[in-house]
Formats: sequence, structure tokens, C-alpha cells
Amino acid sequence: MSLGHHVDDPYFPGEPFTVEGYVTALTDGEFTNHGPKETGVKQHLGRTARINCEGIDVLVTEHRYSPNDAEIWRHVGLPPERADLLVLKTVNHFRADYEPLASDVVLVDTPGSFAIDLTRFDFDRLQSPRYPLDDDVTYPDEE
Repeated sequence: MSLGHHVDDPYFPGEPFTVEGYVTALTDGEFTNHGPKETGVKQHLGRTARINCEGIDVLVTEHRYSPNDAEIWRHVGLPPERADLLVLKTVNHFRADYEPLASDVVLVDTPGSFAIDLTRFDFDRLQSPRYPLDDDVTYPDEE
């Protein structure tokens, strides 16, 4: 099956890639957040599949969603509290629901419109010096 790159996005150039696996769950992508962020908000991800690719479970959704609430895993039958490892494609708001489940959180700076390393972007409207973009500026707590 072919995954990824179905939306024209200048930050993620490339082509879809092929994976082999089998579908272990299909849902309509409807669930309600139970975590501390947006508790009670209903999510509508469209058609959603849990696919097992060589022992790795992958969630594929019809609509984009930042997985800030761990209920996304539970609604396809995968309790995140039992997982050895979870990988999320998200930036910050996942912490409220996932950090209590995790022994460690590792941030990975990947290509895209959001990044951990802000120096990767060209800022043409910011006045310099600006923390943390300029080496000669320190944050007030670091002085």
C-alpha cells in the first residue's frame, strides 16, 4: 500500500512510499478526547486504519490530526500505556496527555513547517538580536 505525500505541502516534498502490512483495525475516526487538553472534544479523523508493518503499528487517518490526546490509540484498540514505544508526528501539545505515560520523551527535529531548532528558518521580519536565534543574546534566567 502507498502512504504519505498525498497533500501538496512545500515543507514535505517527495513521493508516496510503499509499505507492506496488514490492517488490524478500521474505524470511522470518531472519538472523544479524554486527556487534560480539550477534554470532551469530539474528533473526526475520517476513515482511520491501524496497519501492522513488520511488527510496527501505524495509524493512518483520512484527515490531518495532531495526536495530542492518547485516545487516538485506544480507539483503534491499542492502549498507549501498554506500548513499548510511541512515535508521534506533533510538536508540543502532546505533553499533557503523554508525559504521564512515558518514562522518557525524545524530541526529534524533522523537516517541516515547525522545528525544534528555530535557526533553520529565515526570519526577515524579526529585529535582532533575538533569543534564541542570535548567539550573543542570553535569556534573562541564564544571566
